[in-house]
Amino acid sequence: MTRVLHVTQAVGAGVESAITQYVRSTPDLDHSVLALRRDDRERVGGNGDLSWTYADRPLTFARMVRSAGRDADVVHLHSSVAGAVGRVAVDRVGARVVYTPHALAHLGGDRRGRAAFRFVERMLVSRAAAFGAVSDHEAEELVSLGADPAGVLVLPHAVEPGGVARSFDERADRAVAVGRVAWQKDPGLFAAIAGEAIGRGIQSAWRWVGAGDPDSEAALAAAGVGVTGWRGSAEVRDLVGSSRIMVHTAHYEGLPISVLESMAAGTPVVARRIPSLRGLPISTFTTLEEALAHVRRLSDPGVWQTESTAVREFVCSSYNATRQAAALRALYEVAS
Repeated sequence: MTRVLHVTQAVGAGVESAITQYVRSTPDLDHSVLALRRDDRERVGGNGDLSWTYADRPLTFARMVRSAGRDADVVHLHSSVAGAVGRVAVDRVGARVVYTPHALAHLGGDRRGRAAFRFVERMLVSRAAAFGAVSDHEAEELVSLGADPAGVLVLPHAVEPGGVARSFDERADRAVAVGRVAWQKDPGLFAAIAGEAIGRGIQSAWRWVGAGDPDSEAALAAAGVGVTGWRGSAEVRDLVGSSRIMVHTAHYEGLPISVLESMAAGTPVVARRIPSLRGLPISTFTTLEEALAHVRRLSDPGVWQTESTAVREFVCSSYNATRQAAALRALYEVAS
């Protein structure tokens, strides 16, 4: 049985969901996870599908990655920090290294930060045998960094419809966001949209499912947004599936699982127009006024139902376990 070690510094958000999906879609592989816990408030991973091992300090994390990598056939690195640490730590230990960024860090932040992350990615590109991009846009970015196109495969997420979607009247009159409260997700824009929507009487209830930067959490609360803290995956799905819309404001992404899970639940999405979301049948915006117009439009039950049906049918046919399992096995084969 092929032994796959997943390595990540991101726990309690989309990366954890992605790893859980990979495990469920390929039960014939022997999966384990090594993670760096970066926030004491962060919900620990592990849901019965596999074991999680944690490091509490970066140096310990690097040492554990190198040691564990010796016993793995494939080391699958997730997110930019683990991607860098892992490609250095696992070098020359014999394991095949696969890297999935889940949103390349050089796509966000200030100019110097972007340049630094791009430099690191270019320097380390030869230390991975294959790359699993979560979207076409991420695949294009990896090739632009110097990755061999033949070694870059799109690794689609897999979401489950989870039964019959609730109707408009069965849902709470609420807009929801999911993820870490951090700069990448732009909670400030979410707070601005919520504040205006509440003030104009367009949408009164707003909730952010997740946790993160305390100042940003306080700003969300001041705008009238309820911040739930980290919740288990089942509770997150229930919150999304019982809300009328999702509003996604991130500066950049790989391809957010939260958006796909919202679509699978029949919850229409209003999202900032970013490259990784192209091709999805969702409502996108570039200005606050455009966002508010979409929120107002989806308050009409007929419009909402049409969009709810369309997004659910699309995501369930395009992002499923069968497609993911085939892509994952092909990725590990390319790395061999």
